[in-house]
Amino acid sequence: MVRGSVWKRVMTVMALLAVSPLVLASAAEAQKGGGAGGRPAQVQEQAAQVTVANRSGTRIDVINVSPVTSDNWGRDFLGDGTLASGRRITFRIQDGQGCNYDLRVIYQDGRQEERRNVDLCAVMEVSFTGQNARMVDRNQGGQQGGQQQQRPGGGQGQQQGDPDFILVNASRMRIGVLNVSPVADQNWGADRLGGALSPGGRFTVRLGAPGQCMWDIRVVYEDAREEEKRNVNLCNVNELAFDGSQARGQQAQQPPQGQPGQQQAQQPQRPPPGTLMSTGTGFYISRQGHVLTNRHVIEGCGTVAIARPNGSRVPLRVVAEDAVNDLAVLQLQGTVSPALTFRTVAQPVRAGDKVVVLGYPVRQLLGELNVTEGAVSAVRGPRGDGTLFQITAPVQGGNSGGPILDENGLVVGVVVARFENLPGGRPAQNINFGIQLDVTRRFVQSLGLSLQEGQPGEARRTSDIAERAQPAVLPLDCLS
Repeated sequence: MVRGSVWKRVMTVMALLAVSPLVLASAAEAQKGGGAGGRPAQVQEQAAQVTVANRSGTRIDVINVSPVTSDNWGRDFLGDGTLASGRRITFRIQDGQGCNYDLRVIYQDGRQEERRNVDLCAVMEVSFTGQNARMVDRNQGGQQGGQQQQRPGGGQGQQQGDPDFILVNASRMRIGVLNVSPVADQNWGADRLGGALSPGGRFTVRLGAPGQCMWDIRVVYEDAREEEKRNVNLCNVNELAFDGSQARGQQAQQPPQGQPGQQQAQQPQRPPPGTLMSTGTGFYISRQGHVLTNRHVIEGCGTVAIARPNGSRVPLRVVAEDAVNDLAVLQLQGTVSPALTFRTVAQPVRAGDKVVVLGYPVRQLLGELNVTEGAVSAVRGPRGDGTLFQITAPVQGGNSGGPILDENGLVVGVVVARFENLPGGRPAQNINFGIQLDVTRRFVQSLGLSLQEGQPGEARRTSDIAERAQPAVLPLDCLS
């Protein structure tokens, strides 16, 4: 779980506030080991998902993600929304058709750009720059009148180009080793990093092999765990992010290749589908069932669901994720929901302002909605970070993604983290953090959504604030 530039500076003393009852780990190797020809069989069990990054300088109006075997581009994943330049959006692909997909975007000027045969089980992010965009007749687009647009090639084509890429460390650990090896090579080869890459860092990899697209990539973290992405078409990928979610712990020393007794390392056991992985909080921000929470609350989840008091769960659709600012929008479709009102941006919080925090911390123990109050103790986060502000209202694991309300009951931020210990191991006391209102507003508005806004007025009692807000505040379960 990572929060971009903020977490790379303070991750050693801050704790994200999702409760995780299950931790898995396994192994690291020095060679491409096991299986026929010294290679392990590729296992792609996770649900495919993709983060689309708009680096084109112009707005994207349509995003299609279609299995390579399909002759149609399918639905527009943006729906009624758009993706502004410089923004990212993440989609989960749950059609059960494997890992390899074709992607297409259509810009506001009618040009389209494609990426073919991308392995979404291995590639976390696909960037669109507009450099290879071409004009397309929008009247023949796939979403007109409910018809799906036919596409040439049906996924048969494969781009041949430059396999150079940018490695992104989206984990909470430094990367110490990077190996990039052609898929036909049984050895990982030399370290291409030549140093250490900090969390949030970026490193340009020059392979010098035009037209050679299919590669295996491995990183080794500073704790000796390794993470691999196999059979990646780097001609279709501008950036490749490693977040540590599939990292494996160090394994015993392997005997030299070719000697008797060499065995493939045992793979980690995956929890059965539907296993509770962690819990958090979210809240309705629209009457169409849109829910705001932290990205780290839903990261690595097979399903995100609202937990009902009777023990049932209601699944939510992931609409978008913002990895830099640790925000995510989900949706309970087909519902009319209550929605919290946000304070207008013209009235930012000030040090000393009263705040009320609602959420579901340590839910397996406490069970019900928890209400705490405190004050804004600083209008910036650690080391002057302007995307956060500091509060004294107590928060615990499970408060992540919950609303921070002012004394009128208006949303002024989103709970995200707390200091557990100060430098030197001293315990921290009520040093907690929320995501700033303007950061949240920009993310939500980039999705084409509007927020209910209000001006501060007469102060309310904390009990009245909690009673009014409770129907819109949700306990969230992350399931495998």
